[in-house]
Formats: sequence, structure tokens, C-alpha cells
Amino acid sequence: MIYIYALSDSNKHFQTAIDEYIKRLWKSITLKYIKPSKKNTKNEIIADEEKKLLKELSQRKWYTVLLDIWAKQFKTEDFHSFVETQLQQSVDIYIIIWGIFWVSESIEKYVDTKISLSDMTFPHSMALLMILEQIYRSYTIKVWKKYHH
Repeated sequence: MIYIYALSDSNKHFQTAIDEYIKRLWKSITLKYIKPSKKNTKNEIIADEEKKLLKELSQRKWYTVLLDIWAKQFKTEDFHSFVETQLQQSVDIYIIIWGIFWVSESIEKYVDTKISLSDMTFPHSMALLMILEQIYRSYTIKVWKKYHH
């Protein structure tokens, strides 16, 4: 199972496409949102948002992936191999799409790997759409469905 934890206040520009990929992947994916914090200072925002994420991460063992612009980028086929390797080891994958501030050491200790979707920066809702599409593409490679060419 793949879980995606997204810090996002709105997906309105991409909601139709996001819903379509969720529908296609409904048996193998769970999507959870948290709203960005309304606190005043950077430290308060980080503490508030990370408290919710830490609760999730500490519940059980995941293979945790943090989307990070500075991390390694995958070709689609390599991403497929990466996902399949983790799932074959009976490990749930937990993908984190985080906020404008970097995660603290309290979150970092749970992160197994970081990946980047691009050298460019995207809205969180677009990053969500992109990772959903790549997960779906990985699925179609696995089952030899005519989608990935």
C-alpha cells in the first residue's frame, strides 16, 4: 500500500485530475491531507504541522519518502523499480509532500529516502498530481497496460 501525506490547503486547480488518479489507484493508495498551520511564526508553524506528521509516522513502520527539490531524481522506469522493490518487501510506502519550511530532525529520523520530481518548484497540489501520475504509470508498467510508452 502507498500512503501519501500532503500538506495542502487547496487542490482546486488540479482536483479533477487528482480524483481521476485516486479512482484508478483506489485499491493501492491512501491520501491524507493536513491544512497548513495558521500560526504566526516560522517555529510555531513548523511545530504545529510536524506534530500531526509525527503522530502518523510513529504509528508503525513505513518506508518513508520525502519529496525534496534537492534530492535524487528518478527516471520513470527507475521509480517503478524502486516502488516495486519496497512493495515486494511487504513494506508500505509513505510519501510526504511537505510545506514551505524544511522538516526538522524529529521528522528526518523517520525518512528513509528523498526524491525530487524536478529541479523546478511546483505548487503542492501539482506535486501531488505528478506523484500520483507516476505511481499510476508504475502500476501500468507492472501489469503491461498500454499507458506507458
